[in-house]
Amino acid sequence: MSHRQKIVAAAIACAMFGLMLVISFGDNGLLELSRMRATLHTLVTDNERLALENARTYRTIERLQKDPAMIEDVARRELGMIRDDERIFKFKSGPAGDR
Repeated sequence: MSHRQKIVAAAIACAMFGLMLVISFGDNGLLELSRMRATLHTLVTDNERLALENARTYRTIERLQKDPAMIEDVARRELGMIRDDERIFKFKSGPAGDR
């Protein structure tokens, strides 16, 4: 191999190495592709979780609109309401020795 051919081969090798660096570390390189895939995975997972949460919320809304037992349960739990025919008894608790 002549001296000129060695120089051309070295220049081609340097250019290939430079292209490899650009492909790997450039703005749209392999590292960016890896980051984008990780982001995509996170977004897909979050989207699935939110879709399930939305479905639960829609079922709750539908039950609140149509199910009297659900409405009663929410009124009892969250608002502390009772029916007309019910009584609430509150007992004072004294020291442990008073029993």
